[in-house]
Amino acid sequence: MKIFTGIKRYTRTKEDKKQVLLLTTLLPSSERDMVTSRALFNVIHYWQELSLFAIKIYTFSPFHPSTRVLPGKSIIDGISIQRIPIFHFPKTTSWNIFALRVYLSLLHYTPDLILAHLYPSTVWCIKLLRLYNCPLVLGIHGSDTIKIRRNAQKAIRAASLIVFRSKSIESRFVSLYGRPKCETMILPSGINKDDVESTEVFELKARKPEGKFKFIVAAKLQALKHIDVSIRALSNMKDRDWEFTIIGDGSERKSLESLVEANGLFERVRFLGQLDRAVVLQGMLSSNIFVMVSAPETFGLVYLEAMAKACIVVGARGWGIDGIVEHGVNGFLCEPGDEAGLREVLLSIMDMDAESYRAIIHRSAETVAALDERHLAEKYQAKLIEIAEKHRKNNI
Repeated sequence: MKIFTGIKRYTRTKEDKKQVLLLTTLLPSSERDMVTSRALFNVIHYWQELSLFAIKIYTFSPFHPSTRVLPGKSIIDGISIQRIPIFHFPKTTSWNIFALRVYLSLLHYTPDLILAHLYPSTVWCIKLLRLYNCPLVLGIHGSDTIKIRRNAQKAIRAASLIVFRSKSIESRFVSLYGRPKCETMILPSGINKDDVESTEVFELKARKPEGKFKFIVAAKLQALKHIDVSIRALSNMKDRDWEFTIIGDGSERKSLESLVEANGLFERVRFLGQLDRAVVLQGMLSSNIFVMVSAPETFGLVYLEAMAKACIVVGARGWGIDGIVEHGVNGFLCEPGDEAGLREVLLSIMDMDAESYRAIIHRSAETVAALDERHLAEKYQAKLIEIAEKHRKNNI
């Protein structure tokens, strides 16, 4: 089969491994980049181990003089990531992919499938379909469902598969754009089974604390994480014995510290700043309840990490973790920004009987055990291969 790329023609054979062109801003820019979610990055690791994809990975940084991540190439944990500027024309919905077209043409590269994760990749990816006769798969995240994106319908209509990162994201997407005509699937984040604590640890932490409750959050300190809501809720529980550990850094840190000071909570609330992941996980292991009513939130791997360390999780209703966490079953949910509602949830956890507390922890352990990231990566890869192979057969 001959495919025209816009500059040269060349032949692909069915014996070749599938070539997947991934377009996203979700991949880390360096080994030390702890701001960008590594959920998709971890999936790619497993794809490389399975060796069924000869996968080409491209992420981009919109051209701007003050951009933090410059165009170039990074090799992170053995994965090669090429950052190519995609030019956005101000006050328009137009994107110029000339640099990417030239780069791919010089490589003599023809994808069997284009995979676009997160806006604006999920919009401008449609331009590449004019160059390549291949299927398009869209990965939809929380910020893709905040509002209707102009020109998004073109990509939606062209897609062979749409992958939603959670059930709640699918629901909001459908409310904006209607039910897609193409195939869809829900694929949440998974967790490395080595990060899940033993049955013995879960059993130990399933014992309800007799004294102080230890709350924890680990996140980039920004407004959408609603950590201020957690602080205000806890400030109205001064008659209870608790402490709150906040791990992470960001633009909201000073205002959060001021809020803690204004409420006289400095002896109860600790700011530890940015820490290595191993230290974060150890902090979770030493805590009882992970609380973060973050919205908008795609999924939040940190919730699973907390569950893997036998913490009871409190997340945001209607956002990423909703659907994995069932309120009162394996964790708890609260409306984002609802200070009074969050206080009620936290008090209900502290006041529940020992058997109910133990049941929540046990069901949380069952949930996280079923979300092995390798299994989910295999499931995702199998579906992409199926889509690519179906397209190939239909175009012979």
